[in-house]
Amino acid sequence: MRDDEYDAMLQAVLKTFREKGDVLRCVNVFQVPIARCALCRHEIRNVHVLMNKQTKGCLCVGANCIIRYQEALRHLGEEAPAIEFAPSCRGYGEKINKKCPGTVIVKDEEDEAYLFDPDDSRQPLRNIANDGTQDVIRQSREQGCDPEDLLYKVEYDDDFALE
Repeated sequence: MRDDEYDAMLQAVLKTFREKGDVLRCVNVFQVPIARCALCRHEIRNVHVLMNKQTKGCLCVGANCIIRYQEALRHLGEEAPAIEFAPSCRGYGEKINKKCPGTVIVKDEEDEAYLFDPDDSRQPLRNIANDGTQDVIRQSREQGCDPEDLLYKVEYDDDFALE
């Protein structure tokens, strides 16, 4: 995919997911054998769950799209704020900032205990683990995600790396 096609795809999804001034927050990062980024449709292994703090909508995206996020918004005529990362996602945020400084800011929220409670209804994406395809499909539908965004393979590779 050419850069201009990639940017156009990012911009199109961002226009529908957020409005000017909305703040995005990475509330969870988890690793899977293979998934698909909701922004660019590329395969990813590290799934970053971005929540729109105003609408509570979520997208599962890869690190490369987070890196290109600010540039995509600038092309839409917006000044893009840094994406907030929960303290539990600090390591991933630091890796992203090494590639593109200022993209991420780690910020505490007053009450984020719900992020670690899979039974709390406020959790944007409940503890999706590799515990069976049917459970993953059910959980992703409950959270308003497209199950096709989470494509699990039978073979598992223990060597995960930041894309």
